[in-house]
Amino acid sequence: MCVLALCCIPDARSEVAEMHRVLKPGGTRMLLDHSVSSTLPARIGQRLLDPLMVKLPGDHQLRRPLHWVREAGLTVTRRDRYRLCLIERIAAVKDTMQPTA
Repeated sequence: MCVLALCCIPDARSEVAEMHRVLKPGGTRMLLDHSVSSTLPARIGQRLLDPLMVKLPGDHQLRRPLHWVREAGLTVTRRDRYRLCLIERIAAVKDTMQPTA
């Protein structure tokens, strides 16, 4: 489980790949994090605030965790978006045919 952490990790894509590596085949990975909004007014606000948020608390607002989960080879079983699509919840499983590291 990863809750509101990827937005603060500088190389979040590598972190998702590492989560995939240590997850047992058939295991479920839960993720809740900030995501770039699909609604235009919210996305404009995110683009305006992102430079300040990254500089001060190190909190990226414009990331796309769903893409990283899929790139890592996990199968998304559930995806929900909340708060003007600013928060994304993803459940994904590791294929049981993939070898463990």
